[in-house]
Amino acid sequence: MQAVIKLIRKRAVAVCAGGVLLSVWGPIGCGDGDKVSKSSPQAGNGGEAGALGDGGAGVGGGAECPTIQFVNPVDGSKLTQSDDSGGATDPSSCGDGFQYDVKVFTSAANGATATLFSGSNRVATAKVVGGFATFAKAQLSVGADALKVQIGSDACSPATANVTVSCDGLPVCDISKPVVSATHPALNGVPVAQGGDRASAAGSPYQVAFEVTTNIEDGSPVSLQVNSAPELVTALASGGKAKFAGVPLSPDGEFSVIASCQAASGKTSKSGKATFTVDTTAPDLAVTEPAAENHFGPSDDSDADTPGQQFKVCGTTQAADALNLPANLGAAQKNFCVGMGTATPVCAAATGTDSGAPCVTLTCQDRVPFDLKVSLTDLAGNSSKTTVQGVSCTSSLPGIAIVDPVDGTGPDVSTRILAATTTNDRKDEDSAKAGAQFTVVACTDVPAGPMTLFGAVKGDTAQKLGTTTSVAAVAADQCPAGKPYVGKFPGVTLPESEEATFGALVNPTELTVTVDDQGTAGTSPAVDVWVDSVSPSINQLVPNPLCGSLIRSTTPVTKAVTLLTSAAPVEASVTNNGTTTPYTAPTADIGQAVLGQVAFGLGENTFVATTVDPAGNPGALISPCTVTVGNPPNVTWTSPTANLNISNDTDSATAGWQGTLSVQTDLGGVAGATVQFSNSAGNLGSPVAVDGTGKATSPVLTIADAASVVLT
Repeated sequence: MQAVIKLIRKRAVAVCAGGVLLSVWGPIGCGDGDKVSKSSPQAGNGGEAGALGDGGAGVGGGAECPTIQFVNPVDGSKLTQSDDSGGATDPSSCGDGFQYDVKVFTSAANGATATLFSGSNRVATAKVVGGFATFAKAQLSVGADALKVQIGSDACSPATANVTVSCDGLPVCDISKPVVSATHPALNGVPVAQGGDRASAAGSPYQVAFEVTTNIEDGSPVSLQVNSAPELVTALASGGKAKFAGVPLSPDGEFSVIASCQAASGKTSKSGKATFTVDTTAPDLAVTEPAAENHFGPSDDSDADTPGQQFKVCGTTQAADALNLPANLGAAQKNFCVGMGTATPVCAAATGTDSGAPCVTLTCQDRVPFDLKVSLTDLAGNSSKTTVQGVSCTSSLPGIAIVDPVDGTGPDVSTRILAATTTNDRKDEDSAKAGAQFTVVACTDVPAGPMTLFGAVKGDTAQKLGTTTSVAAVAADQCPAGKPYVGKFPGVTLPESEEATFGALVNPTELTVTVDDQGTAGTSPAVDVWVDSVSPSINQLVPNPLCGSLIRSTTPVTKAVTLLTSAAPVEASVTNNGTTTPYTAPTADIGQAVLGQVAFGLGENTFVATTVDPAGNPGALISPCTVTVGNPPNVTWTSPTANLNISNDTDSATAGWQGTLSVQTDLGGVAGATVQFSNSAGNLGSPVAVDGTGKATSPVLTIADAASVVLT
């Protein structure tokens, strides 16, 4: 059987095998320069959770990954208060949270460390004994729990089990933020605005923003308890969330956090116990070479076999958590980085036993002295940064450097160029035009110098994107010393970066600018930036239509809901009579975000679904999206109003009665509402749509003599 995968904007949207359509996604906007990933990665449904510490015995050092399988609970289990193993006085009350003995079978050796996660929260650890790991009385959250057990490296596949916990009507209560993952295993001291975890100002006590997902009524209290402390941090629920702007977590170390959610009924439930490692200390870093104002002459070339003049930049550190970072960090494993000004840095991994002395090699660019920006990042994401000023090279090439955009491949979302609809500092400047438009700014030491902008997805052949001529710079242009002239490329269309199926960055967009000084051309250091000008989409799939639908029922109903999405996870909620119930689809296999059984109460229900792609673009389902649950519709005949006979037969020459049937309903404006006319012999044609006024009129029908007519 031959399978065909169709793609739009680098993401699979339809899979056909043997002539059968297996899946279809909703419409996804396209931009100029969209590319299909060369490596075609299939990951991207969200990060895998991880934790600081070794992988345990028997699975480290590059050994094969162990097999892991849930013994209890198994995937799909529905746990109730009768399964609760906690509570000293009433083990089945869920009074102190829902506790359960989670057990997995594994091929890992005795003594290997197993870690249990619920969602992204690290819940417990256990040692492997005789092929089993048991997490005794692991505290889980009431509601949906996506359980995962990891043994060994984060590169090894975990065992997973999706279970539901319900306790005698207790409300849902789950810590949903902050999130740890394989590439972000600990909470760091980097400000939130720069892609980190610190919610408090630098120099003040360390605080982290928390979010709790719950279905208690708006205005009801949610409390956080940290490390069993008697003092609680409290916030009020709103729209299915309770948000804590800053929760103190200091000094550095491990913290266990439990949320309590109290409904208006007085019933209180506790979340699973979430464990967070806090590391806010940046690694030590000293640059050993070159010194400030060092000049590299022709005899100082560190690599004579490479064209141009090369020089080394080296540093040293004794920070153990900045040495030998794991491969699952991806590009972040190379954590010693050196860049020329705002250019994308060259990086290498810091390695060593007790200390490290990493080096990178750079190429001299031009005749103007430059600053080197050197950084070292530890496992948690804390960075030490220093600048080596006034370095120079022997060169006759004119000076040129891009000052905007800056390197956009790190965690700081503000350095990326995103969709025009975002609030990001850098974004598409013209939403009406396809692709990403952005004003590129470069500085040079050449007055009235012809300048050319080149760009392409990194690894592809650079294309000419625009030209300009340098003029005298002003302070707002932020040109560096020695480059007093500026060239701007207003609203130039940049190639979209190459992304994986669900939007993870594969290859950034690489930009360079050249300047001509009386026949001598200089080229700027390259700037790599993440360009993604298309917001992720969310569309209705099952049921369809969902938004605007009317469910005729005298009692609340539940329906299986699946959405089409180009990013995951998808967060959804249903608000009915002031009570909001949250739902989450953590992944989206073949673009389908399965929310499971969603409850809709009597009356009007407001349904909201949102997502954020890896670049930082938000997406949402159409709004407003309402689902109404109510009584059967009112329907009255409008025509004909008399018996069906020759007086109202539109074709007396044909046997039987011919004409249209019309009814008036109270379904005006309800999406998808129809009326089915029928008689004792069966349906009379197809269902007839109800128009905006609530009226439904059939096409011309033929009804046999002596027959009666009913409608459904």
